[in-house]
Amino acid sequence: HCRTLGIIESKPKLGMTVRNLVPDNPYVGYFPFLAAQTDILPKLAEIRMSLEVGAAEFMVRHASKEQIEHLHSICDRFEKAVSREERIHLETDFHITLLSATHNPLMTGLAPLIIRFFTEQQLERKTDSHARPHRIVLEEHRAMVCALEKKDSAALRELLYRHNIGNLKKQ
Repeated sequence: HCRTLGIIESKPKLGMTVRNLVPDNPYVGYFPFLAAQTDILPKLAEIRMSLEVGAAEFMVRHASKEQIEHLHSICDRFEKAVSREERIHLETDFHITLLSATHNPLMTGLAPLIIRFFTEQQLERKTDSHARPHRIVLEEHRAMVCALEKKDSAALRELLYRHNIGNLKKQ
């Protein structure tokens, strides 16, 4: 368990050593266990939706100017992206940046686990049959950044809800 959390590490011929008393990201070690569960994607989608929609108020309250600029930059790159893989990675970066805007270390640690899990699942699929059209995703992302800039948590919450519902339906 401690190895999974990144607290200890073992090296051949050296034994076990304490790497860090407090794990940097206590969730990342569970990624392989989650991936092994066949019915985990819809459950993680529900958690992701709950996190993002529930965190809208804190995103609005704590987002820095740099984070908002980064979100604009992601949208600009997403619009120009030609490859499916690039769009998937930009989508991941967008949502991790959004949740990081809460400036809550627990959220910042949990967000990459859940969102990157979706990234891995999408990359494993060879087609976009489950993906929503990228122009719609781009419009939704731009609207979210606009709501964040206006400090409109109700609008951001609604946009995140609709965005996640759209993704849930495609699962």
